[in-house]
Amino acid sequence: MDLCFDDPDAIQTALCILISSPALQELEIFMDDRKKLTRSPGVVEQQNSSCFEVSYNCTFYQLRLVNITRISGVEAELDFIKCILLGSPLLERMTVTPASMDGFTKLVKELLQLKRESKHAAIILMDP
Repeated sequence: MDLCFDDPDAIQTALCILISSPALQELEIFMDDRKKLTRSPGVVEQQNSSCFEVSYNCTFYQLRLVNITRISGVEAELDFIKCILLGSPLLERMTVTPASMDGFTKLVKELLQLKRESKHAAIILMDP
């Protein structure tokens, strides 16, 4: 799944697809930063936040493996990851590959502090 976090409609669509896929066991997400919208960041952040507030109640009962590529660490991406971690009781491994080394230390701290539903879920950080 290619996902652009500058587009609240794309985020909502992705969440709807995930919620509508109860048998989903593996998920691969490619953060698409090539599709930048021409909205102001404040509006995008505000809309992204409202997308996730509604979706924290979803559960992905079969999801076991998640691979996320090109994450930059913006709040909307972390909220999306939090949604997956909180809604996946059987998650075994989430592999995260950042887009660059810029902000890598901060990203590591943010990801390791996220709560998760699965007690066995490991977050693996790869080099960009």
